[in-house]
Amino acid sequence: MIPPRGKITYTADDWIKGPVTANIELWDNSGGKVTIANNNGSSSYVFKEKGQFVFEFYDEAGNYGRALAEVSTIDTSVPTVEVLYSNKLPTKDAVKVTLVPGEGVKLKDGDIKLAFENGKYSFDAMDNGEWEFTFENEAGRITEVAAKVDNIDRIPPKLRVDYISNLYSNSVTAIVRSDEIIWPVKGEELKYIFKENGQHVFTVQDAAGNEASITATVDYMQFLRLNQSDIDIKINYSTDKPTNKLVKISITSDEIFTVINNSGKTEKEVTKNGKYQFVVMDNLARLKLVEAEVTNIYTETPVIKPGYPDEAVMNTDGYSPTVFINGIEYKYEPLMFDAKQLDISAKGFTGPVKLKWAKGFETTAFFKSNGTELAT
Repeated sequence: MIPPRGKITYTADDWIKGPVTANIELWDNSGGKVTIANNNGSSSYVFKEKGQFVFEFYDEAGNYGRALAEVSTIDTSVPTVEVLYSNKLPTKDAVKVTLVPGEGVKLKDGDIKLAFENGKYSFDAMDNGEWEFTFENEAGRITEVAAKVDNIDRIPPKLRVDYISNLYSNSVTAIVRSDEIIWPVKGEELKYIFKENGQHVFTVQDAAGNEASITATVDYMQFLRLNQSDIDIKINYSTDKPTNKLVKISITSDEIFTVINNSGKTEKEVTKNGKYQFVVMDNLARLKLVEAEVTNIYTETPVIKPGYPDEAVMNTDGYSPTVFINGIEYKYEPLMFDAKQLDISAKGFTGPVKLKWAKGFETTAFFKSNGTELAT
């Protein structure tokens, strides 16, 4: 009635990585045959991870026995690595990334070279980016770790200024705004109240500390009460090209309005450059000042004065037509021609063009025809 017994031995190439094989040797006191009842009758069991297995067996007399196989050396744990950042808030400075591996875990490979100190790996991220690293533990288990930095911002915020008119206090409040969060610097505020015409410089910074400035300008305090209406008025010009003729200004709107000045007319013909105003009233009897500006009228004949480049002058009130002499563009340099006549033309201007010598060059022959001076 004595049950059979078994002795277990273990074999492995690497006790930590595994696998580990448990082998059982069976015997019976009667010397009879012992049969394994489980494990498909095999006397070997392969462990791929930590664990236990019970061999069950019986002898010819029907006596049962059991033997426990146990393996605790195999390490199947996944390598652990903690990723730390010196700053997770918006910043314009570099961010230090530190990778802290678990016990027995070491760096195997990575996108960039890391510094190693006191069991930790680290690098300084100068710009936003993502980097991948491979770590391995003593059992040869691999894990992929990604470090991502996306909070570095060195771009100053884009600013704009909104203006709010207060007719009761006769003031204008300028408010600086941005599509991102901003703070004032130097103890200032994000708004400024104008009591008179002037300018104010807003200096602000974003969450990363990038500074930006914008100037608020108010130059219409005397017309403040004329800007009660928010009616949309479109200003039209008969031409926006350079001209020596009059320019017709007209104003239109999809809404009903009345012109208070200009004899009630919505059009004005002007012959000089300048600013021209229309005072309009909407259907709620609110007023608005509409200002048109004309800058493209040239009534003076342009005068081209030949001379060397540092003395040449083109008197065109800021507008420079292109002048051709016998088909050659004139650029203030002395020109020589073997011709009986000179044909002068100008592009980009309508009207007469005069050509005369600059002071000091009246007796200098710049243009010659058959050896004869044309101008002295």
